[in-house]
Formats: sequence, C-alpha cells, structure tokens
Amino acid sequence: MKNKFFVVVVFFSVLAIGFGSCTKKEPKSSEKDIIEFSAGGVDWNVGANTITVNFPKNTSVTSLTPTVRVSPKADYSPKGPQDFSSPVEYTVTAEDNTQKKYMATATVSSN
Repeated sequence: MKNKFFVVVVFFSVLAIGFGSCTKKEPKSSEKDIIEFSAGGVDWNVGANTITVNFPKNTSVTSLTPTVRVSPKADYSPKGPQDFSSPVEYTVTAEDNTQKKYMATATVSSN
C-alpha cells in the first residue's frame, strides 16, 4: 500500500513540475520612446528622434535637470543635470535591450 501511495505521489509531482515548466514567458517589451521631457520649467517638444525647446534671451541652460518619462519598462541615460549649451544625446533602452537615440537641443533667443 505504501508503495502505491509513493508511486502516486511521485507521478503527480512529476506531472506538476512538467506543467509548471510549460508556462509561456511574455516577450520582453521593445518600446523605447521618450513620452515627455521637461526642463527649465517648460515642456520640450519631443519628435521622432529629437527633443527641442526655445528659451528667452539670457536663459541659462548650462545646468538643467530634466524630468523624463519614457515607455513602460524602458530606461534612459544620461540622468541628472546636463549642459544644454550644446546638444545632448539621450539613449532610451527597452526591456529587450534595443535602443533608440534622441538629440536634445535648447535654443536661447538672441533677441
């Protein structure tokens, strides 16, 4: 009797392990967009691969810390304060490790 019980327990254990390993894994996300970008107190214009803004004359853009919202499960770099006196390249990395690059450019009016 004990042998039959042991065989039944082993059978169902193997069966449970077999079904447990057959679960489908969800594919990793390939989404890698910048959805929102703001710095210097204003929202910037986000395009397909560009981020732009126009600031009034005498605005300092040498140390702006952007607020960036990207696609779910994605990450971006660089983070922290940036010097936008020249274009800054941002890279968004999707969950599946594919990447998309954006060039962020701030223009300060001369008038």
